[in-house]
Amino acid sequence: KCYERYTIEESHQYYKEAFDILSNKTDRSKEEDTLLIDLLIQWSSVYHVRGDMTGLEGLLKSHEAWVSSLDDEARIGMFHAWRGLSLNFKEKYHESYRHLSHALEIGERINNSKIIGYSSCWLIQTCSNLGLFDEALAYGRRAQEISEMMPSDRSLFRFTFFGMALIYYYKGEKKKTAECGRILLDHGEKHADVRCTSIGHVALGLGFTVAGDYDRAIECLKKAIQVSLDPLFQYAGKIALGLSYVSAGRFHEAESICEDVIKFTEEFGFEFMGSAAQAFMGIVMITKGDVARGINIVESIIQQLLENGSRWRYAVISHMLGRVYSQIAQGGGGEKSLSFFLKNIGFLIKTVPFATRKAEGYFQTAIETAKEIGAKSVLGQAYLDLGKLHKAKGRLAEARTCISQAVQSFEECEADVYLKQARDALASLG
Repeated sequence: KCYERYTIEESHQYYKEAFDILSNKTDRSKEEDTLLIDLLIQWSSVYHVRGDMTGLEGLLKSHEAWVSSLDDEARIGMFHAWRGLSLNFKEKYHESYRHLSHALEIGERINNSKIIGYSSCWLIQTCSNLGLFDEALAYGRRAQEISEMMPSDRSLFRFTFFGMALIYYYKGEKKKTAECGRILLDHGEKHADVRCTSIGHVALGLGFTVAGDYDRAIECLKKAIQVSLDPLFQYAGKIALGLSYVSAGRFHEAESICEDVIKFTEEFGFEFMGSAAQAFMGIVMITKGDVARGINIVESIIQQLLENGSRWRYAVISHMLGRVYSQIAQGGGGEKSLSFFLKNIGFLIKTVPFATRKAEGYFQTAIETAKEIGAKSVLGQAYLDLGKLHKAKGRLAEARTCISQAVQSFEECEADVYLKQARDALASLG
């Protein structure tokens, strides 16, 4: 009841008390064991909406051996599904994939629609993070079929359609991302489901970011934060808002948002949001004049993303750092104060002669990765900025080739704002 009424801390406390009573019993009956694992699975929902991924992973990991020893495949399957979701948010994507695939296998073997539905909808997120977009879409379609069979399960509906919004966002499909957002908003309004409404606003905002329409994206994401009653959905809105502010060049506003997200994610171990917020904060630090430190932070996040297989975000952050080096190569993009140069003189002396090469390297990394996984919006942005750098260096033929590629990518995305920027850049070449 507390979970349904959004009094999450109260719900968390009741689950803890009930779980402690049962888990501390030394002579549990089979029925009490069954109740204990049910509590474990239900309590996972509370940890999830709290955004407490360290707590969720600790709870599940500490009971994994015991759960696996039980003779109850239905509950074991749901346990592994939750385990897979928790590992996704801890950026352990390959482990997440293994647990979710195991859960799906159990669900199929015992013909359990709930396990099949949840493991499929959570595989959307894990596969998307690994850049396995076709696989993610296949799981998404399967989750949608199960969700239609189980209309009373609002959580499955929400997970499924937000997962679909994410995969379309990563692929750079503006209309389909926004369509998922509207479906979530309609469902939230119809059923007075605030969780569905808040994540619907996030999805709609992501649709606008695909197009480069950051003013409308920011408006949607602010609504998501305003209506959210759970930390998870509030911070989902905030991390997306931080990205929109950075992408729009509104760095002062990005700073306070990113600081808030970093503090929250460090407290609750939500690495999936935390690494992105740290990368955005690194970009903000660069714009404030702490260039060397900011670049070091962003470079360390890029390496982390490469190691854990998060290919879409690897492409996105590589593109962002490419823009930084491109600005350095072009003289900083505007007047800088004497204090800025004095603060960064050592770094600039070592970096400026190689900034063009560095920028081109990061742009090419973003382009190659985006091509490999089919991330059209990121591909277009990287091509556009590489084309602008070629133009600044007087390489007009190369500039025309890159910007033409950007136009093609944005046309496929129907990214109207980015498309206009690319066409204007192409026209400026004569």
